[in-house]
Amino acid sequence: MNMLDTYAGLILPMIASPPIGVIILKSFFDSVPHEVMESARIDGCSNWRLFWNIVLPLAKPALAAIAIFTFIGSWNNFLWPFLAIVSEELYTLPVGIPTFNSTYSSSYMLPMTVNAIASIPVIIAFLLFEKQIVKGVSFTGLKG
Repeated sequence: MNMLDTYAGLILPMIASPPIGVIILKSFFDSVPHEVMESARIDGCSNWRLFWNIVLPLAKPALAAIAIFTFIGSWNNFLWPFLAIVSEELYTLPVGIPTFNSTYSSSYMLPMTVNAIASIPVIIAFLLFEKQIVKGVSFTGLKG
């Protein structure tokens, strides 16, 4: 498919990777009260409008949690970028840090510093979406 050593070869397989998202969304949609959906249907709401105007806004915390989990999983992924990339220009951080260590230094302080700096975007993303993550995870555990 000529996707070896391209951005498309890195990104496209990761789109369908998080199976935890299916579990989180199923648990969330099971916890949506049936009375809400029945009252919307009585008011004349179609299935598409019911999903778009009622269920989807309620699912924002769950979708935010899935987005953060997917981002963190993709950010930390080592195996797929290691297999799909040949040129050093396309290396991701998890793939590039070990080669950086072996190429330029035998010290452990430099790669650990690079790892600490590389974790900053994930920490910032978590801090920005902490409320949505907690809501998304806590709503999936409720049964009623």
